[in-house]
Amino acid sequence: MRHWRTDATGGVLGPMSNRGLKTPRRKNLSKQAVELNWGLFLRRGLALASFGMGLLGLLSFLPRPSVSASEPVDVENPFSSAFTVTNGNIFPLSGIRLGVAPVRMPVNGGWLVNDEVVESSLGFFFSSKWEHHTLRMDEQYAVTPSDIFKLAGPFEGSDLAIVVRYKFWFFPISQSKAFRFQAHRQTNGRYYWYPTPLR
Repeated sequence: MRHWRTDATGGVLGPMSNRGLKTPRRKNLSKQAVELNWGLFLRRGLALASFGMGLLGLLSFLPRPSVSASEPVDVENPFSSAFTVTNGNIFPLSGIRLGVAPVRMPVNGGWLVNDEVVESSLGFFFSSKWEHHTLRMDEQYAVTPSDIFKLAGPFEGSDLAIVVRYKFWFFPISQSKAFRFQAHRQTNGRYYWYPTPLR
């Protein structure tokens, strides 16, 4: 089929074939769209990765006190075990006060039972020697419950939480974290402390 072109005055310029018409190539357009989408995806991925790395970096500055229990010095009295708090962060923890929060403990021939929900804000017993301490990176401080609790009769198991109250370097308000331990009797007849979740 022929097409005719006209000039500005309306005169006929002559026949024009379809070969003179050029249309965009769909393949090239599709390729450009894929390249644009890939570039956008890559930029977004890099932004998310940078955000994640920054968040992980901030988390490394959060306080990370931890508590571990040793074997009892007196095999007849598991309260003679040392509970050691460690500062696992590069920044110091100040104003540290350690305490023992009974969950179910034998005291003076009876049982001291806490009916509250076991959490970090528990009330606790403490000695004046257990407060006003500062721990720098990897430094430790240990307490023994036998300093304030005395056994009256054979030990029959116990459930307690060691509460660490502290101030962090950029947040001068006291915070608390509790670590729960239960004493279990083993085949050798001795009791050992095992960490357990708060709830």
